[in-house]
Amino acid sequence: MLRLVIFDVDGVIADSEPAHFAVFREVLAGQGAELSWEQYRRRYLGYDDRECFGHVLADLGRDGGADMVDQMCRAKQAKFAEYLRNNCIIMPGVAELLEILRSNNIGCSIYSGAVRSEVEYILAQGRLSGYFTAIVTAEDVSAGKPDPEGYRLSLARVNQARAAEPIAPDECLVIEDSTWGIQAAKAAGMYCLAVTSSYPAEQLTNADLVVRDLCSVDLDCLKGILG
Repeated sequence: MLRLVIFDVDGVIADSEPAHFAVFREVLAGQGAELSWEQYRRRYLGYDDRECFGHVLADLGRDGGADMVDQMCRAKQAKFAEYLRNNCIIMPGVAELLEILRSNNIGCSIYSGAVRSEVEYILAQGRLSGYFTAIVTAEDVSAGKPDPEGYRLSLARVNQARAAEPIAPDECLVIEDSTWGIQAAKAAGMYCLAVTSSYPAEQLTNADLVVRDLCSVDLDCLKGILG
């Protein structure tokens, strides 16, 4: 039985992955490092900021150290915040699906590899904050996707906020856009719906269902995934 839907944010709720790439690329260029969209999508999309910069530098054979990574993260977050102030775009079908879930008493929460300030700003701009019982972000976990920690924590926080019988992992559906996110959801013992906003369908086959966007997704579709 479906009792909780856990949403990723970038690429699922908001069309923000291209902006993340653009500011990652800009900050890396300041360090003399190149990053293409194909490299980002194939190797780094799905990591949080710290992991992304750390992996890029390591792949280039450069050890920037924690201080440099911290500096790069701060620069990236400042540039991304500027983008959000002008360009936040909520994905098609998101608001409608959230309303369907609310009207059927199905809980909603978030686990995102972004920082909390970015997630909260996106939700506020889309007037979506009130739909979510719990929000877990990069600051809340010790290991990002594909580690399942964030999805397990999101479920735990929902259960802590509820007086009803605890929700089990196999009563949860994750909505993701990346291969790393699908791996994390599956490792947490949850079902997964993937949208093709960041990767083609043939790269998302580990999900239980792959769709182009959330416009065609209704409650029967979600319940059918849990089967």
